[in-house]
Amino acid sequence: MDLGCSECLQKYAFHIMPLIEELGLKTKIHNTASQENYELLLSAEKHFGGKSSGILAVLLSDGLISEDELMNGVLAVRLKNTGGDMPFFDLSILKPDQTSHAAVPSGKAMEAAFFTKAGCRSCSRAVRDLEHMARQYPGFVWRTCSIESPDELLYYRFLAIRNGIPESSVSLTPGLVLCGDYLIGEDWSVAALETLLKKHQDRGCRDQHEEFEKSDKSALIADLRGRFRSLSMLPVFAAGLIDGINPCAFGALVLFVSSLLAVGSRGKKIMAVGLSFVAAVFLTYFAVGFGAFRLIGGLQSSAAFTAAAEVIYRTMAVILFVLAAFSLSDFFRALKGDAAGMALQLSDSAKERIRQAIRKISRTEGLSFGAFAAGIVVSLSELACTGQVYLPMIMYVISTEGMRGRAVGLLLLYNIAFILPLLFVFGLVYHGADSISLARLSKRNILIGKLLLAFCFATLGVLLWLH
Repeated sequence: MDLGCSECLQKYAFHIMPLIEELGLKTKIHNTASQENYELLLSAEKHFGGKSSGILAVLLSDGLISEDELMNGVLAVRLKNTGGDMPFFDLSILKPDQTSHAAVPSGKAMEAAFFTKAGCRSCSRAVRDLEHMARQYPGFVWRTCSIESPDELLYYRFLAIRNGIPESSVSLTPGLVLCGDYLIGEDWSVAALETLLKKHQDRGCRDQHEEFEKSDKSALIADLRGRFRSLSMLPVFAAGLIDGINPCAFGALVLFVSSLLAVGSRGKKIMAVGLSFVAAVFLTYFAVGFGAFRLIGGLQSSAAFTAAAEVIYRTMAVILFVLAAFSLSDFFRALKGDAAGMALQLSDSAKERIRQAIRKISRTEGLSFGAFAAGIVVSLSELACTGQVYLPMIMYVISTEGMRGRAVGLLLLYNIAFILPLLFVFGLVYHGADSISLARLSKRNILIGKLLLAFCFATLGVLLWLH
């Protein structure tokens, strides 16, 4: 590993040190910041199949554990199966053939665009590969672009259109565009990079940034905005709507409306009280979501979070799969009439807090003000239940390129979708629905809500696992 890489040191401390202490392992660290050790890493990759192992790799006596495999727990399984009892690999087998690293005769200039982003685990290794190849191909130079910059993401889109890069690859990192060819994402390897350079060394090429600067960017901007908007708005809106009919939220709403009906609230009066309640729910959820976004977004920029990011996101994904299973189990319980035995529901203490808040509002003269206060209390009391969808959705937004910069708008969209079922219920009451019909609606909603929640949890789990 590169000892000058703080992210590598964090991963070493997080994933390897505990195994060293648990199994009493003997280890040797080779600093890949030195050219000699980097070339040993290249030779090890070639020896064990040629696949790029990342900037941090573990060489065992019988194989090379890549950075991805390390993050996924493969090293822990391999070592625990052997009890940590294995000899060091004979590095003399990997002694680099120095002739293969001599500079090729100087060809024409090859100018490329290299796309990266903060927190990209593969990008640090890609930079080392580029530097290594630049020593062999003196005419090879590249412009480094961060796709977190709107203008440079636009440049990526420009190159994608000009060079036939697939839609699915635009915004993936690491990405290199050279002489009309490209090397992106999981296709990256030092061998593939060298093949690309050999192909174009005789004719050379200029990068296309000057053409990009002279082009009309308005169409590109409109295209990129439309693409991200269509890809990001649907899952956010759907999750908010499903969360809004979550039996936790819907049950509290029906209880609140039934209490208002019991004290004689009707017509415009109940609509005014309802709008006050809904406004409080909307503002409370938005404030909580915005706070969570700022907190998680701040943590994401730290080296510790980057080192453990895959573990965090995949742990959250596993939790969501478990919640999906519980929701499906709750659906079948409710189908049999055992709603009281559901696993995913508000705690008794949360239910009591909601009941007390509703009792207080039904006795106060200023119903609209009381409804606003009750909306805040009810929203906060439900968070342990409704947050099961809200928090993973926030993590999905933060982890997805093109969505982070529009997080506030997406949070607004989520919460608008969340309050639509509330407005629907108040509309029914305004047009004459009574407590009995609301109770029937609530009972029917449990089945629909649990089934949709299972689908929502499973979908969010897949999205976070892939991220």
